[in-house]
Amino acid sequence: MTASSQLLYIKLILLAAETYNKIPLNDIVVKEAVRFNSGMDVFKDCLHEIKTNFPKFKQNKHFRYFEDFDHKTNWIAPRELPRNSQGTPKVVTEEEKNKIKNKIKSNPLSFMEKLKSNPAFTHINIDNELHKMDAWLSLPKNRGRQKTPQFVLNWLNKVEAPVKATPKAAPNNGKDKEQLEKWKKEAAPMPEECREQLKKFGVR
Repeated sequence: MTASSQLLYIKLILLAAETYNKIPLNDIVVKEAVRFNSGMDVFKDCLHEIKTNFPKFKQNKHFRYFEDFDHKTNWIAPRELPRNSQGTPKVVTEEEKNKIKNKIKSNPLSFMEKLKSNPAFTHINIDNELHKMDAWLSLPKNRGRQKTPQFVLNWLNKVEAPVKATPKAAPNNGKDKEQLEKWKKEAAPMPEECREQLKKFGVR
């Protein structure tokens, strides 16, 4: 592997740690996040070289990821904040992981599912917005921000509903003018006194 590919590989591992092993598919976002200074063609060549040499670097239709990433790094349980201690991070056992998974499964209406069923957000593609949040959070300037429920709500509240175009009125081909002439003919004639008064005011 070239030196550029090796450096990019290390930066991708660090980016995976920051994005919970969900690296965006957008090459422009990733290139900016890892501060890859060469051109886009070189970046894509390096990505191809990494995929060839490291088959566990994979991608699905939503994001790129490292297979077995949790086993190769220190896995920290959800909602457990890192401490200032210099000791080794807590190692979560398989039993504890299963408890967390069972706790999630026991609540069928998760936070995201409640959002999707909320009438206030029916105009929003929530899955698409979640991918946009991941891409935004992966940028270096947003380091330290987390996708909390409050963050998700604030993001979705800023998404405006699409404006529906008003349908254009169909052409009436002069029917309005014909109707107006018909009403003039059917209207009672104006008395002569009224005509004289209108002439005084310059109305004919």
